[in-house]
Amino acid sequence: LKNLGYETEELEGKSIFEFVHKDDINETTKEFTKTIQTLASGHAICRFKHKNGEWRWLECAGKPFKTATNEIRLVIVSRDITKRKIAEEALKDSINQLSKKNRYETILSTVTRSIHKSINLQDVLENTVEALSKNIGGVESVAVYLVEGKYVVLKAHRRLPKWFTKQLDKIPYPKGFIWKTIIDAKPIYIPVVDKDSIIGPAGRKLGTKSYLSMPINYKGKVVGAIGINSFKKNVFDEEELKLLKVVAEQIETAFDNAKQTEALREALAEVERLKNRLETENIYLQEEIRNEYNFEEILGRSEEINKVLQMVEQVAHTDSAVLIIGETGTGKELIARAIHNISSRKDRPLVKVNCGAISAGLVESELFGHEKGSFTGAIQKRIGRFELAHGGTIFLDEVGELPLDTQVKLLRVLQDGEFERVGGSRTFKSDVRVIAATNRDIKKAIEDSTFRSDLYFRLNVIELKVPPLRERKGDIELMTKYFVVKYSKKHGKIIDSIPDETMDLLKSYNWPGNVRELENTIERAMILSKETKLTVDNIPNMKQNNIVVNLSSKSLEEAERFHITQVLKETNWVIYGKFGAATLLNINPNTLRSRMRKLGIRKP
Repeated sequence: LKNLGYETEELEGKSIFEFVHKDDINETTKEFTKTIQTLASGHAICRFKHKNGEWRWLECAGKPFKTATNEIRLVIVSRDITKRKIAEEALKDSINQLSKKNRYETILSTVTRSIHKSINLQDVLENTVEALSKNIGGVESVAVYLVEGKYVVLKAHRRLPKWFTKQLDKIPYPKGFIWKTIIDAKPIYIPVVDKDSIIGPAGRKLGTKSYLSMPINYKGKVVGAIGINSFKKNVFDEEELKLLKVVAEQIETAFDNAKQTEALREALAEVERLKNRLETENIYLQEEIRNEYNFEEILGRSEEINKVLQMVEQVAHTDSAVLIIGETGTGKELIARAIHNISSRKDRPLVKVNCGAISAGLVESELFGHEKGSFTGAIQKRIGRFELAHGGTIFLDEVGELPLDTQVKLLRVLQDGEFERVGGSRTFKSDVRVIAATNRDIKKAIEDSTFRSDLYFRLNVIELKVPPLRERKGDIELMTKYFVVKYSKKHGKIIDSIPDETMDLLKSYNWPGNVRELENTIERAMILSKETKLTVDNIPNMKQNNIVVNLSSKSLEEAERFHITQVLKETNWVIYGKFGAATLLNINPNTLRSRMRKLGIRKP
């Protein structure tokens, strides 16, 4: 009644399946039937129709029993999880979009790198189909055909069966959708092939349900086509069309390279020289780019982290300076990267500077660069981080650690966009967005005269506070599961369950080291766990620290709830008797039951 808004008389005598969404009927019926047949507890998550016409997600748990007359009865308890499902789908979409973006960037990077490394057209085509087959979701096979006289010839492919490649290694003019693409000189996308008249019988026999074909041009003439297909309908969209267009343009470059071998060699020699010079001048940047971060995505479904992500979306598309405030280990760098990755500067570098890790004497050189001979040890010219970040974003981590004299020069960059290298007189212009982060109390530093107030106001155009883990404990379970999967792969150790007591212990701890401490704790626990379930009993002082830290930060009611729950767990939820919880707490059993009701404590 509460979940679906009906009155009692509107539900009595009706089948539960009248209210279940048609897409969920099969699974729900299957679970219902299994529960009745086996008399075992059942569980289902499905959509029910609300009286107002909306569909609500309910999580249902059922327990069957037999009456004295051997009639089967079923008690079902349900709760509305619509908001949770919406949040899960939103998170899933965000992760999928990020994953898709990364995979498509991998394709373009692979093709581009292949072109620069090889003058052999076949190598480029092989690398192209490999990258496309691995990184486009739902793709079944990929093929590249090139025109040779009155035929299009299969030059490279992935996941096409032998019978197909033998039958269609050469396609005579003008059969099939590859020839159609070449003749019309424009892409073809068929989301459902049921009524398509272009695809041939071999394509249908293959099992193709949807396909996409893109022409390859060279000097204004169509010389071939890329074809991708799927065994599912409606797999591809505008994004894949744009991707294949860029890939086809890259292949055109490969054609040009193959035709002009000598010019390519000279270009490659120049690229190599530039590469060597950049490696010498910017080796620290390369290390940053190759750095493997703690985790790939920002994990969390809590209201606190969602507020941060909403703020990230709002500020990303501006060029305003952002000051990220948060404790050590909260993921300030991940937030900075998220801002950069969805900004208009995403195609330019994000250059990181850890201001606290650079000695005071070198910090100015790191930021602005130096000229050869400008100081002892300056044996060659060095480009600074602001110069490297031109057109992109610079992330000043632990900005509160900058020396005062460097703060003055940083202020000039923020105000005028100008700087000089150490020991130089030439003024450089820098188009850089600045994102700064600190775990210090900057206002206190201003009072202590260790941080300039004018620099603070320049950096603090937009302030973004990252909450500590103790304020978003609802995300601990998600993070724990993520780290278990991550380190299972790393250490080759299977952890197939996380006991409730372990999760309760993790949630009750205060996590002064935040996400970084949680990750290290999970990795250590996995290494030390002797079975396939995750335990933290062997993590030194964890339980003791949990109780001391958390009770000190709880209200009286929270502390009472925590204490009663702990005692109940120790007695296996036995209330009466010599070893019952009431005896250990030294209170009357009825008083204990009353306190449990008031505090909302229930046996799991």
